[in-house]
Amino acid sequence: MPARGPYAVAGVPSTQNLTGFTFDDISIYLSGYVFANGYQNVTVSYDAGFLIADEPQTIPATAPYVCTTMARWAASDQGVKYASTGEQFVRVANAPGVAQYAYVDSVYTFNLADAGLDVLISYGYVPYDLEQACIDMIGDWFKYQARIGVLTQAIEQQTITFVNAALPARTLGVLQQYKRVWAS
Repeated sequence: MPARGPYAVAGVPSTQNLTGFTFDDISIYLSGYVFANGYQNVTVSYDAGFLIADEPQTIPATAPYVCTTMARWAASDQGVKYASTGEQFVRVANAPGVAQYAYVDSVYTFNLADAGLDVLISYGYVPYDLEQACIDMIGDWFKYQARIGVLTQAIEQQTITFVNAALPARTLGVLQQYKRVWAS
């Protein structure tokens, strides 16, 4: 059996001094790192959507001390900091103190002591048209269950024709706007 080289725990470089990763449809491959042996000992975190970094907001001078993101709804909170110093706030579950905030569904709640101050809020969001395209697609799939394979249906001398496309045309149109084409 061949000797194996030095081992490293995930996140600790191996002797190859390469960094990064690649992936395919079913696997993640580390370059310069190794996964520790065993099962269920690796966590993968994935963020998607668009990032709004440092959106300027002012905490209201009077109650309630809340700020709402400019996006319709935020998909992820990425932090808050004071605009003047860049000092980070700490996220808490509820009842924030000084330099703390609570976050629920695009609403940032602050403490009275921070009232009137300028802050920078960062968050991830999914554009409204993509959200609606997903709703349309899922709605179409749900309705399709009742008519799987049916192309036309006659009811009282009227004929209904169904489109059985993989994606509804309006969903496909929205997705085309976000398509990235790589030049070879």
